[in-house]
Parts: sequence; structure tokens; C-alpha cells
Amino acid sequence: MTPEVITDTADRRVEVLCEIDAMHMTRTRLGPRRAGTDPHVHRSHNDVFYVLAGELTVRLGADGEVTAAPGTLVVVPPLVVHAYRNASDADVVFLNVHAPGSGFAPYLRALRDGGAHDFDQHPPPAEGGRPASEALVVPGASFPGVP
Repeated sequence: MTPEVITDTADRRVEVLCEIDAMHMTRTRLGPRRAGTDPHVHRSHNDVFYVLAGELTVRLGADGEVTAAPGTLVVVPPLVVHAYRNASDADVVFLNVHAPGSGFAPYLRALRDGGAHDFDQHPPPAEGGRPASEALVVPGASFPGVP
């Protein structure tokens, strides 16, 4: 699949790299001090981040944060509240995998095109969701073929 550009601005670029039922994968570049997402949960799929360059700040739970350097894998299971942003003065580039795909790529297209789409993304639950400790943060993860 040729990468499909969803958005390309000075401070943000998002490309769909893979769109199969098992997973939808994007590559994202966020400029310095750029917001990413508001806190949210997914009820039925995992949200996975793998940092290629720069540092990604990932919020986990009500108030926890991790700074993910290049080579860090962050796996957020269903119902763990999470968000991300670039808190640094340099670009961050990361892969983002939704597994299973759960309609993530069509959701991004709908946002781009101003259309409606139902996607498994919800506000944090009143009871707080699953504990942030159930997320997995793996510094120094490596995968064949991924720089």
C-alpha cells in the first residue's frame, strides 16, 4: 500500500500506512510543542505507539505521563485513559497502530473530509477506566525493517 496522506501541514503530517482488519497503522509527525489528542479511551481495541524520532509524551491514566524516546513502544489496552502530545522543541515521528483496526483509517478520512464516522473513541469513563499500570511501556524495542 502506498502511504495515504491524511494531513500535511507545517506542524503535523499523518499518513495511513496499513489498513487491514487486524490493524490500521499510521505514521505521524508532530511539530514542536504540538498537541496531539485529548484524553480518551477505546473500548474494544489496543492503541499502540512506536517512536521513530524525537520524544512523544504519552498520558496514561488520570495524571501519569511517560516520555517515549526513539525505540520506545507504548501499548495502551482497552479502557486505559490516554492522550499524547509533543512537549519538546523538536519534531516527533511515531507509528500508531490500532489493533484491531476498528475503523481508525476511515475515521481519519472523515475528520479530514468533514464527514461523520462512528469510531471506538470515547471520553474517559466517570469511574476512571482501567489502571494506567496495565499499559505497557518498552524502551529500546526493535523490529526488523523498522529504523
